[in-house]
Amino acid sequence: MCTSACSADRRALVACAWLLSALAASSPVRAQTQPAAAVAARALLIEQAERAATAGDHRAALTLAERAGRIEMTPSLRMLIAQEQLATGAPASAMGSALLCVREATRDPSLPYRENVLTRCRDIGQRARALVALVAIHAPTGVADARIELDGHALAPEMLDVPQPLDPGTHTLTVTAPGRHPRTTTFEARAGDGAEHTALAGDALPPPVVEPVVPPVEAPPAPPVETPPPAPAPVVPRVVQSVAPVGAGALMVIGGASLATSAVFFGLRVAAADGCSVGADPASPSERVWICDTPAQVEAVSMRGTWTAVSAIAFGAGLVTLGAGLAWWSLGTREVPRLLPSVSLLNGGAVLSVGGAL
Repeated sequence: MCTSACSADRRALVACAWLLSALAASSPVRAQTQPAAAVAARALLIEQAERAATAGDHRAALTLAERAGRIEMTPSLRMLIAQEQLATGAPASAMGSALLCVREATRDPSLPYRENVLTRCRDIGQRARALVALVAIHAPTGVADARIELDGHALAPEMLDVPQPLDPGTHTLTVTAPGRHPRTTTFEARAGDGAEHTALAGDALPPPVVEPVVPPVEAPPAPPVETPPPAPAPVVPRVVQSVAPVGAGALMVIGGASLATSAVFFGLRVAAADGCSVGADPASPSERVWICDTPAQVEAVSMRGTWTAVSAIAFGAGLVTLGAGLAWWSLGTREVPRLLPSVSLLNGGAVLSVGGAL
């Protein structure tokens, strides 16, 4: 019985290898869609997978075929993967790969040896179907927002309550939900059996412990500390003395005289241009010069710069002097300490101070 089954599997592998080789040789258009290096690597991977499958190393053959499929997947390569999944004891995965192979081959009328591929994939699917366990998983009742994981993979809501193919053996169900402890249970799946399992949720988490809030104890206020009043400062006799000096009036008089002098020199500057006018220079028409009738007028005009400078200096000095006199006068009176002499006796001598200064 075992010898007959093994012989049948070996014949299937040889047929699958022959079909893959024929498909690879007859698909130049498909190869053109991949870079040359990728096409060569894929061909070598498929060749190694065929040799491993013929030698009975089905896990290595499956790994090599899946690597080739990540470069480019075709119905014929899907057929080899389904064959090796079935040989490694994963009928549920083999059943899914066989169904994908049939679907892809059906949609591709131009696939070489299309009927052979369809026949082979349907055969693998039927053989895998007889080996899987069909199990329906139900969500726990009365638990909101539960997350269910089958063998570490989350189950979508669409996968609940319907039979799904599983490999024979032990499987785990893990349920997590808000406010509950996670819970993991196990169940056995047997080939050909149809079973139903309800996921079990964990116990509810205890309510959080709320620590009582103890109001802080306020310490009684400290008694006020009485600060002794500061010692009075020694009173130094002072006298009010008028300091509106005569010098302030003298400065204002000098400032006024300077302003008057500035006005005199400014008048000389204006009078120096009497009888003269401004016109073009005969030697240089673009230049403007004073034109006078007499040498006296020419000499007077030449002094305009001097009178201007003297007038400006006198005007500035008068303003400064007058301002200083006004500021001095505005001080009015101020307090002046009365300088009183005092004598302090010390060991071996005495100290004389006037107005508190040593």
